[in-house]
Amino acid sequence: MESTEILIVGGGVAGLATAWHLAREGARVHLLEREELLGAHASSQNAAILRTETGDSKTTELMRRSAAFLADPPHGFAAGALLEPCGVVLVARERAKLPLADGRTSIALDGAALRERAPHLSPDIEYGVFYPREGRLDVSELVDSYARGARAAGARLETGRAVQSFVREGRRVVGAIDAHGHGIRAERIVLAPGGWAGNLARAAGSRLEFTPRRRHLLVTANDSGVDRTWPVVWRIDDDEFYCRPESGGLLICACDESVVELNELVAEPDVRLSIAAKTARNLPAFADADAASFWCGLRTFTEDGHFAIGPDADVESLYWIAGLGGHGMGASPEAGRLAALHVLGRAETETLAAAFLPARLAGAGATRS
Repeated sequence: MESTEILIVGGGVAGLATAWHLAREGARVHLLEREELLGAHASSQNAAILRTETGDSKTTELMRRSAAFLADPPHGFAAGALLEPCGVVLVARERAKLPLADGRTSIALDGAALRERAPHLSPDIEYGVFYPREGRLDVSELVDSYARGARAAGARLETGRAVQSFVREGRRVVGAIDAHGHGIRAERIVLAPGGWAGNLARAAGSRLEFTPRRRHLLVTANDSGVDRTWPVVWRIDDDEFYCRPESGGLLICACDESVVELNELVAEPDVRLSIAAKTARNLPAFADADAASFWCGLRTFTEDGHFAIGPDADVESLYWIAGLGGHGMGASPEAGRLAALHVLGRAETETLAAAFLPARLAGAGATRS
């Protein structure tokens, strides 16, 4: 068997962020990714939006800390800007559905002020909260920066190696076996497998459960009426949807959600009808827009819908950064830092770290909120 100090399973943004933080602390890190490319699944199929307000105070705090990193990363981390602060506007037909604006990081928009920011939005939607420092992420640059930085700090990142099983000694996990029967022994193992979290939890002997869910995205054809400086618009009431400028058109999501088998992750044509209906209601000027592209991606959830970051409750030396539920890109700097602190045994001094401990889920029979 090969051997390492810390083995990370999963080369999406969560695993890469954790590898970057650990390697910078001097840990000996070996990361395995099942696909031939890093960041091949949820990390490359998402809407590339930084939105910090989540409706949960702890998750929102984690997102805000991550946003500070993304807006101003460490010197030399990225080759270019990671964040385009075009702004995010949360909107609803009723003011009570929206979070309160604090006047600094967020600004209340009503009527004409909302229409000025988002002239394409239906006039039936009258209330909004604008977050001017948030917006669109450069996903490719973020993934590349984590990988480049982790390698520079000594981490070994391998693609095309899918972990199939684990080596246990009593309650302790001590290694992993890939699809070709090759093993790696490790002092600690971090699971950051995205949609494969449930499969690997069962393989490792953990009671944690994860559910992969499919969501679709559509980009309209090039349209001269689209202003690329428009903010992200996200409706958060019972007709949830979001949109933002993309490639000369609009990227639109109807916020659909369906449980899906990993080997059946294909776009469902009927969802285009739902997207068309929500577009007609919320963006009437684009009701008849043609589609330039249409695809689906994975969002993986824990039983209660909140992140799982930290040690497994049942299996010793096993750690998680999983169930990020569509927040992975924006959450990655702080989620990766907290995961690294747990692995290094330094998380006790971090108040926020306790909010995402996987132990709350083990055997709890929780249901997703």
